[in-house]
Amino acid sequence: MGLIKTQYKYKKKDKSLSTCFFSHSSLLAGAERSLLELVTGLIRDYGVTCAVFLPSDGPLIEKLEKTGASTFTYKYDWWCGLNSSATSQKAWRFINSFKTTLENIKEEVEKINPDIVFTNTMVIPWGAMVASRLNKPHVWFVREFGVLDHGLEFYLPFLEVLNSIRDSSNIILTNSTAVRKTLFGNTPGSNILTISPYIDIPLNTLLGDKDVYYRKRNAIKLIIVGTISEPKRQEDAICAVRELIGRWNVELIVIGYFDPTYLSELRGLVKNESLEGYVRFIDFKENIYPIISQADIVLVCSKNEAFGRIILEAMLLKKAVIGTKAGGIPELVEEGFNGLLYEPGDYKQLAMKIKYLLEHKEKIKEFGENGYKFAKENFTKEKSVGKTYELLQGIKNMPNPSSSAYVALIDIHNSLGWKLAPWYCRIRDKILPENSHRRSAVRKVFKGDISLLNNSKKNAD
Repeated sequence: MGLIKTQYKYKKKDKSLSTCFFSHSSLLAGAERSLLELVTGLIRDYGVTCAVFLPSDGPLIEKLEKTGASTFTYKYDWWCGLNSSATSQKAWRFINSFKTTLENIKEEVEKINPDIVFTNTMVIPWGAMVASRLNKPHVWFVREFGVLDHGLEFYLPFLEVLNSIRDSSNIILTNSTAVRKTLFGNTPGSNILTISPYIDIPLNTLLGDKDVYYRKRNAIKLIIVGTISEPKRQEDAICAVRELIGRWNVELIVIGYFDPTYLSELRGLVKNESLEGYVRFIDFKENIYPIISQADIVLVCSKNEAFGRIILEAMLLKKAVIGTKAGGIPELVEEGFNGLLYEPGDYKQLAMKIKYLLEHKEKIKEFGENGYKFAKENFTKEKSVGKTYELLQGIKNMPNPSSSAYVALIDIHNSLGWKLAPWYCRIRDKILPENSHRRSAVRKVFKGDISLLNNSKKNAD
């Protein structure tokens, strides 16, 4: 499938750095917001020329275009999915993404001719494939654990995925030390670095929404923000509220994009425990800051959060935080200084932490003030956008590590794209035997692909 939509004003300034980004999504969840802030800072503060490839239409596109970035929308999918995904569905999505990358996206990037290709999150390989084929330096920003946090099932063995990330990237960035150490070891190479996001909360984002979101008078206001899904464990927060309501006046708001099945389970839990007056669900809002500003305590219940962007946002709004002792959260929350921690899944312990703050309300303000100072001192634009720009300048003229500087487009056996080709063929063959209609359809999709592979291998030989 070719180009779906473009907003093209990509004109490189003389001697400016040009970067082509690949996003896994066009929504405005945490990783997408971090990408938007990075692109905005690179364009406005450092004059970088930016183009961003996205897999679908969505609110991120308009935000990017307002910063001055060019956007290109092609339909491509992830190289992983949830366990519930059918094998045939995975096959079709991957097949079409593979073809789109080789036949359309690569040509578009070649026309743009960026200095660097940059992949945001580990769930898409297409930017790395294009960079390898065009012998462009590649940066891969890994913003998740993959398996440990989201339960993703990659179409290649996970160790092979991590090796592909290593082999195809001049620089690997992670958003927390926990992600870096877990995925790449305690003593990684000098090209594997941790850079946390920089978040700016303009005053107008707080003043633009006058709605009152909490309804219970004199209640301690709790909030949990993020995709409503099993890995985020919003059920911990709901069960903690159930433990408290016999004695304490509390109200919880649960807000974010949602997994319909898990949301239905949570609604059932609220109904069965008669918590309707204590727990409210709110659909995702682009501007969540007015709602957070009305809360007293921000909860982060994820079983293994890679970074915890909402924690940083809460601290910038001077809110006390209670998070889990998992993933990158302990890098942000220091017990008894700017928040509290509990064991993921232990909702009774979470209830005890909330109870402590209810009994020591002065700590809510103290943790909020300490968190604000911590965030302002440690998560600056210079340490995030500035450091990234410095790294990009440093690799500007380097060859891609998975493409020879001399035979970049010939030695395709070593490129990431052709490392994926065997799987591409295996999944195709897995579908073919099912029935004659399926065989005919797949042959149509793959028309010419076998000759493409064979001719490429002959050229390489």
